[in-house]
Amino acid sequence: MTKRRVVITGLGAVSPFGVGVDKFWHSLVEGKSGITTSELIDVSKHVVKISGEVKNFNAEDYLDPKEAKKMDRFIQFAMIAADEAIKDAKLEEVNDVDPYKIGVIVSSAAGGWGPGWSAPRCGDCGSWSSAGSWTAPARPSPWAGWYRTRPAAGGRCCRPHGRCVPPPAGARQ
Repeated sequence: MTKRRVVITGLGAVSPFGVGVDKFWHSLVEGKSGITTSELIDVSKHVVKISGEVKNFNAEDYLDPKEAKKMDRFIQFAMIAADEAIKDAKLEEVNDVDPYKIGVIVSSAAGGWGPGWSAPRCGDCGSWSSAGSWTAPARPSPWAGWYRTRPAAGGRCCRPHGRCVPPPAGARQ
């Protein structure tokens, strides 16, 4: 088995410090914490009330408004970070790159919920529950199933640039 060399040529970040690797790095070097009181979800019935939320974020400042509405928030973050990484690597100016030699890695513990959906909750205490019932909008988006999958972010990052191709069938991901 021959080993292949991997080179990271560009970076992108969307973090509690804002959008951009520079903001992220300078905040870390200055010893700032991105952990604050949670505002995006109701934490009144939770023991933990803090998180590393991305606040004051408007996806339409970075993405086409029509496309942004089709994406869950975690996909928007990934798209913006990927665009930043492509610019950082100066790949937007390169047209003769073999798409089989470029990849996207997105780390996510879970997918998103999509607009109008809410996670399952315990009927007694209101906490997140794996056994609770789902609540969905009256007219769910046709994108709803895709919103909630982890691979959605990586797949969306490749589409606008036409530089990444999916792995062949049966390949380990």
